[in-house]
Amino acid sequence: MPTKSKKLQKSEVEDLRLKLIESENNFKKYCTEVASQNEEYKAINEKYLKTNEELSEKNSTIIRIMNEMRWNEAKSRQMFISSPVGIMYYDTTLFINELNFAFSEILSAPYNLLKGFDLKTMNDKKVLPAIKDAISGKTGHYEGFYKSTLSGKEVYVNFSTHPLYSREDSSVIIGGVLLAQDLTKWKHTQEKLEENEENLRLTLESIG
Repeated sequence: MPTKSKKLQKSEVEDLRLKLIESENNFKKYCTEVASQNEEYKAINEKYLKTNEELSEKNSTIIRIMNEMRWNEAKSRQMFISSPVGIMYYDTTLFINELNFAFSEILSAPYNLLKGFDLKTMNDKKVLPAIKDAISGKTGHYEGFYKSTLSGKEVYVNFSTHPLYSREDSSVIIGGVLLAQDLTKWKHTQEKLEENEENLRLTLESIG
């Protein structure tokens, strides 16, 4: 024999209705919170992906620049070695740090003796003021005869000196660079021309 369902009281029905409404509201609230969190997570994820892309681009740029710098340094090194102009680098204490073949050839002095040479000990000190100008932040210049301390060879040179600045701080002078040209043949030619002109003048005067 079937049992009769208990008839709910009006107050019980109302309580149940309120509980259902509360449960529905709680569920909606939960869904809203989840949706909000999802949006936040999406934003964080997008930001993360964007940051990764930016970092990747920056890293690629840095690598490219570094490679270009390496290439430029290698190219500069090759130009330094093969330049017909004599090039010599020295530090603020006037010791030679590096030089190219042309500089060694101009002075007829071996590379291994010139590198590390103390310029303050030069016998011929006429060029020293120009060398010191560079480490004082100025451009120096010397043109005239110079006798090499190491080889004893006398050459007529054009020396120009320039400050060498730090890569990390362009206001800090770390030494100087000297560019050298051997003008000995030109000077001898000029002297020969002047001698011939003088001889011609004296000859003309003697004639009358």
